[in-house]
Amino acid sequence: MKSHKFIYLFLFGLIFAFGLFVFYQRILAQSAMSAFLKEARLRENDIIYTTKEKPIFQDGLILYDVEFPQIKISHMIDKLIIRKEKNDLVLQFQGVRIDLPKTLYEHYGDRFATVLTAYEPFKDALKKPLISLALIGVDKLTFDAVVIFNPNETPYKINSKISLPDLGEIQLSFMINPQTDSGYRKNLLYFAYGTIPQIGIDIQDTGMFQKYTDYLNAIATDKSKTYAKELSRHSGFTRRIEFAEPLSLVPYYRTKSDTEWWK
Repeated sequence: MKSHKFIYLFLFGLIFAFGLFVFYQRILAQSAMSAFLKEARLRENDIIYTTKEKPIFQDGLILYDVEFPQIKISHMIDKLIIRKEKNDLVLQFQGVRIDLPKTLYEHYGDRFATVLTAYEPFKDALKKPLISLALIGVDKLTFDAVVIFNPNETPYKINSKISLPDLGEIQLSFMINPQTDSGYRKNLLYFAYGTIPQIGIDIQDTGMFQKYTDYLNAIATDKSKTYAKELSRHSGFTRRIEFAEPLSLVPYYRTKSDTEWWK
């Protein structure tokens, strides 16, 4: 009988301790979230998520089922890990899903046919990445990514790595010159609200080159066939590219007229 009581007490104590641990973790997660929002100058409605937690025995914050309403891209992020490394902020995105047709329609609407006509094969591959992916038959884009930068230094120096299953492994390094205007909200999520003058890119192909080669061959012009032949010879691509006109990321943000959370 005494042994049974001891077992019951032990189980009760274990359940009680676990409950306290869960409660304590929730307090830590809320504290970490509040500190992050304050440091990043964000409001609660700037980030949509279902659950938050603080890593056990580590600094940082983890958010699940994340959306950024200010980004003009139809997206969902399974998991976002936010942490600091000295002066750098590390954003680790896991399970990012982008609906390309919906995103392109929201961007271009009835102008999409005109935009496609103006697209220059190969030359615009990096300048218009979403259109390039749509042209090679990608409708639902899924990837993981890590973005690292110092939010206290401008222009922002961005280092990132993107893993696209069955397409490629991409490493990017570039600077963003922030653009300010009367509607610009100075918070962390607007670090990409600006222009990119040049970009360093390293692509290790796992299927993307073949898809783009097929697209170039389907166009069947002398120039596209030449590009396709050249691309088919490579399994990787490393370049430092300077744009004739700085690449603007501003169109990927919603404008003041699109929504009320700018206020």
